[in-house]
Amino acid sequence: MQSWRVRPWLVLLVAAGLAVLVPGLAMADNVVVTGNAIQIVEGVRTVTIPSGGSATVSYYIEATGPSEGDPQGGCNASDRTPATLTFYVGSTQLGSGTTPVAASPASLRFTACRRGNTYNDQQVTFSSSTPGIYVITVQVTGQGSYDTRNATFTLVVQAPTATPTPTPSDTTPPQITPTVSGTLGNGGWYVSDVTVSWTVTDPESPVTSTSGCGTTTITADTAGTTLTCTATSAGGTSSASVTIKRDATPPQVTCSPPDADNWYGTNVSVPCSASDTTSGLADTSPASFTLSTNVAEGQETASAETGSRQVCDQAGNCATVGPYTFKVDRKAPEVNCAPESDPATADGWYGDNVTVSCTASDGGSGLADSENDASFTLSTEVSPGEETTSAATGSRTVRDAVGNETTVGPYTFKVDRKAPEVTLSCPSGQILQNTSRVVATWTARDGGSGVAGNDSGEIALDTSQVGVRTATLPAGSVRDRVGNESAAVSCTYTVIYRWSGFFQPVDNPNVSNVVKAGSAVPVKFSLHGFQGMDILAGAPQVVFVNCMTGPSDAITDASTAGNSGLHYDATTDQYIYVWKTDRNWAGKCAKLVVTLKDGTSHEAWFRFTR
Repeated sequence: MQSWRVRPWLVLLVAAGLAVLVPGLAMADNVVVTGNAIQIVEGVRTVTIPSGGSATVSYYIEATGPSEGDPQGGCNASDRTPATLTFYVGSTQLGSGTTPVAASPASLRFTACRRGNTYNDQQVTFSSSTPGIYVITVQVTGQGSYDTRNATFTLVVQAPTATPTPTPSDTTPPQITPTVSGTLGNGGWYVSDVTVSWTVTDPESPVTSTSGCGTTTITADTAGTTLTCTATSAGGTSSASVTIKRDATPPQVTCSPPDADNWYGTNVSVPCSASDTTSGLADTSPASFTLSTNVAEGQETASAETGSRQVCDQAGNCATVGPYTFKVDRKAPEVNCAPESDPATADGWYGDNVTVSCTASDGGSGLADSENDASFTLSTEVSPGEETTSAATGSRTVRDAVGNETTVGPYTFKVDRKAPEVTLSCPSGQILQNTSRVVATWTARDGGSGVAGNDSGEIALDTSQVGVRTATLPAGSVRDRVGNESAAVSCTYTVIYRWSGFFQPVDNPNVSNVVKAGSAVPVKFSLHGFQGMDILAGAPQVVFVNCMTGPSDAITDASTAGNSGLHYDATTDQYIYVWKTDRNWAGKCAKLVVTLKDGTSHEAWFRFTR
């Protein structure tokens, strides 16, 4: 066991240093460390622990009075002025980072001193796993001064004692490891010469004999050759074997191509067969297959190549056959067609039927009917008033002399021979005379090329005259994008007078006008300006009704009945209809209905008295 000896001069240096750091220690309260773990070694407080161990000590503060040199007197530590103890190894505070010694807790807080039989000692456990000698010092934070010399001790952490390992006896045979050198292919097969060597070891005793452990090289294909190495030591005899499969020969492939000087009208196929005598063909390599040209329909070439094929065995050896070259003609006559005119719109709409001109040629055997097929036309057939996105031409088949053929058409075009459809809508409600900014709205749609410009709009309506009026959007007001023009469309609307109600002395409905039977009542109303004298649709009508209770108003300016009639007062902008009542109406109730030329009716209620 390694021991650590404390050197007194080291502790004296530390104590001397503390004396410098804390001047006037003779007049301070004493901080003391105590506990059963502390031993005095050559005059130094010492605590010894093994590496990974720990020890617990106690601290207390001892007050000093004036007789002991402390001018303050009493205990410096109190509830208002606590003293906090922290622990250091050298200049490093324990608990502030990675340190060789740990303290738990890392600090102590005192609010009183030890006096007589009153103890307030606090414990700290120090631990370490790093062997060495460490001087543990204390620093105090708080009011007053403190002497920490009696709180310093040396912590000795002893290194662990090594235990000798006994030498074991040999109880196991030699270890044998084969080393195989060569190019390893697939499935455990080697595709080159293979060299096998052996490594024989026994860390416990010497190897006394070996058999078959020399280096061997296999140079011929084999489905499986087994090599064995046997070795003996004091621990016994062991053996190891390795089986080598070697196949360095690629498969044999045979193909039978037809005559390469002939022209063929279809793709050519070449039959092939393959075999392998050692490892056998790989699963992905069939024993028979074909290689074919791949000339697409519509092409011809004197150098049409088949593909090539790689055939592999189980070991990974491969042989490649192909490509083979042949003359193949699969090209039909070439026919080029194009419309004779451009569309009227960028998105392809035509305003009339479309004629497509076509020309045909054949660079091989030639056209079968060159007189009729060298040039021809195809046309759409859309009737006037129709529109469609799929106007199709006819089709035409052109053949060459060996039977290859090309069919052109039908070609599809967007043809619009129909004018836009326009709807004009007038306001459905009654319109007051001379109302400004009254419009009829129109919308247009075109199922073909679409409306050119706006597909909706307004036309101003004339409201100067009352009655049912007609508004018309002229023909050609809307065009589609290929030039077809719309037809004229119309709608009707109704204009009425600006009726302002009855004026005094006549009250409007919900109030019964009380009038003496047989008198003449001036019925006054306004139409916002003079509208002529033919504003009435016949004489006002008198309709007798049951008398009901409700609000009433007596007419005071009725006069003796004369002849009924209508006139206009320009000063008040009022029409005045003098209504002649009958004496026999006394005790009855009626409503006077005034119907204007615009078709509107307005009524006032009356109750007749004697």
